[in-house]
Amino acid sequence: MTDAQWQIIENKLPEQMVGRKRDWPLRLIFDAIFYVLKNSCGWRDVPGDFPPSGTVHYYFQTWRDNGLLEFLCQELGGDYRELVGKNRSPSVGTIDAQSTKGTAVSSQSETGYDAGKKVKGRKRHLMVDTLSLIISVWVSAADWQDRTAACWLFVKTYMNRVDSPRLQVFFADGGCTGKLVHYVKKQFRRLNWQLYIVKKDENLNTFKVLPKLFMKYIILLLLLSSSVICFTQGEHDHLWLFGYTSDGQRTMLDFSDDPMEISMVEFATDIAPTNTTMSDKNGNLLFFSNGCQITNADFEVMENGDTINPGMMQQIYCPSQAINWPQGVIALPLPESDSLYYVFNLNLEGVYPTPPYLGIAPRILYGQLIDMTENNRLGRVIEKNMVIKQDTFL
Repeated sequence: MTDAQWQIIENKLPEQMVGRKRDWPLRLIFDAIFYVLKNSCGWRDVPGDFPPSGTVHYYFQTWRDNGLLEFLCQELGGDYRELVGKNRSPSVGTIDAQSTKGTAVSSQSETGYDAGKKVKGRKRHLMVDTLSLIISVWVSAADWQDRTAACWLFVKTYMNRVDSPRLQVFFADGGCTGKLVHYVKKQFRRLNWQLYIVKKDENLNTFKVLPKLFMKYIILLLLLSSSVICFTQGEHDHLWLFGYTSDGQRTMLDFSDDPMEISMVEFATDIAPTNTTMSDKNGNLLFFSNGCQITNADFEVMENGDTINPGMMQQIYCPSQAINWPQGVIALPLPESDSLYYVFNLNLEGVYPTPPYLGIAPRILYGQLIDMTENNRLGRVIEKNMVIKQDTFL
């Protein structure tokens, strides 16, 4: 560990534990434990630079049994969640399992054969949050059914619910199909826990990320937070508007033909890294937005399309320029409609105290609903500044 890493762990330890005199420094004992975990070696393989292997193993067993290691895991995980702008306690848990081969010293009572994975050994069952930080762990023989072990995983999570008071929604794959959903709903009804099963397409023979019920939020966040993702849907994205020159002209890329056509257009709306453009199914420009306002095909502010980013950023940036947040706005056609469109944009109201987002951070995801049948097909914003989600989007 580095000095900074040890300082963080030392500050989490009980005062009487740190102040006690001992033959071997606590930091060296932790380093020895981390060495075993990192290299997947036996305790007797601990190098001579560390304390004796028996001493290291003794402390590991003691801290495991008295809950210190689990406490540190929860504390450090909570610190990391706060560092990336999330609530210290997760609200969503994902369950999965993995079978691993047993060792030569594994007892017969602790091992089994996973016929599906063709592995003889043990199976570790994990519940993690959206950052892949561990919430709960349960270890069983490899022949245990996922749904059976998941019951114990939920029981352990319930026993440690003080560590994650916001947990309510859980996701699992098809291995947990059956009575487990009813079991969770019935046994933990006072906590309003809900388990959702995400099933794999039976005809799918290749790897594919399985969809989740909250994927509509995940897709939006990925698109809004990435500076390199392009959204493609039919002809709706055939026109791209961005950039500017010293004389006020902007660049337009037209992908309707091959090769694409590059032209310069002049209009008052400033376009920074935050921008989105929407065309109709024939590739004709409908509107575009710079995160401050929505501009129609005549390059004028759409009716009710101003001040779509209320608050401090609107007052500071929008009167004279655009929001400088890559992919901070995106336009999407409403499914099964030829005239309704959504514009989603981030509101930069938060103050984020650490680099690289020093100063500001996205806090609110707003939604604008546009009806293009209004104003002689120039459109009007009929629902404005709808709060879709309040959170940090870093």
